[in-house]
Order: sequence, then C-alpha cells, then structure tokens
Amino acid sequence: MAPVRTVAFSICLAAGAGLLTSCTDPGGAGVVHQSPSVTAASSWAMSMPPKASCSSRIVSLGPLLRRTVITEISDVTRVRRGDKPFVTKLRPVRSVVPAVDGAGVVDATSVYATFAQKVGPGVAEVGEESPREVESGEVSVSGGGAIVVYTSVQLVEASFTERCAGIATSGVVRSWTRSRTGLMQCDLKPQRTDDVVKEAVGLTC
Repeated sequence: MAPVRTVAFSICLAAGAGLLTSCTDPGGAGVVHQSPSVTAASSWAMSMPPKASCSSRIVSLGPLLRRTVITEISDVTRVRRGDKPFVTKLRPVRSVVPAVDGAGVVDATSVYATFAQKVGPGVAEVGEESPREVESGEVSVSGGGAIVVYTSVQLVEASFTERCAGIATSGVVRSWTRSRTGLMQCDLKPQRTDDVVKEAVGLTC
C-alpha cells in the first residue's frame, strides 16, 4: 500500500453566494502541492532504440501543450457543517509516464533532455511514473455538500523533430509535473469550468 499523506483542507461557502472556496491555501483554491515520488526501476533504457551515429544532432521542439489530468479520484462523500475530518479511498484513473514517440530511430535521451530543459524545474525524470495513492489524506471541510477528492498532474507534451546525418525524424515527447491533491463539490451551482473539474464531474458526480 502506498504511504498515506495527510492533507488538510478547509472549504467555506461564501456568504450569500453559494460558492465553494478554499480557506486553507492562499496560493490555489483547494489545492496542495506535492513532491513527485521517484520510481526506482525504468524500462526506458531497454525500450530506447539504438542511437544513430552522427557528429551533430539537432532537436527542435514545438510549443508546449499543458493540461491538468486526474490520476486518482474518490467517490462522493456527503458532509454537513461541523462534521469531523474524513479519509476516503481513491480509485485509479490513469498513470502518466515520460515518453518519446517517434516514427523511426531517435535518440530518446537527447530529445527528452531538450524537452525537460524547456519545461523547466519540477518535470518528471525519465522512468518516473506519476504518483499512486490508495487513500486521501485527512480532509476537513467547513460548510457542507457532496465532496470529491482527487489527485492530478499537469500533462506536458510537445512535437519534436530530430535531425541527424541529414535525416529528420518527427514525433511527440510528453511528461508530467505539478502533482497535486484537490477537492470539489458535486452539488455546487454553478460549477467551475476548468478541465480538471469537468473530468471529475464526469467520473464521479
């Protein structure tokens, strides 16, 4: 069983507006940053095609595309104002693993290094799968409602072209960053419209 994190949340209902807001994290509503866990084993080196021989290798990247995706999610927990903190089970939705997909032989290490430099600090290392959790940390809320807990990562991908010895090979490189735990209220009206909330509503509410 994966180690259980303790994540304290507080939700408040804005007076007269019926809107769910976070009362704990001034930097992001209902979201707590987590550090990614490093996967010890990796199949990257075994699956990587042999490197082509050339004296100069050029890797060009397209724009970075970012979106937040859910990795685990809970069922609905119905809480009332004043209820004690609770812990809920999480079920898996997806795993995200760094990958370089190309139509032909590419130097995956070189492509990924160029990509990681462009993404910046916090991007997962080669072979580092997105974190897996089986339970939420301890969650406390003020107010009441139908509460869902989820974990998420930011999926980052870009197209690439590698030029080596006069041959150009194209493909897509992807990874993840910003592992987080969040929560939402299924019976909130109107509901937020960001992608992660839309996915959570479709999965659980």
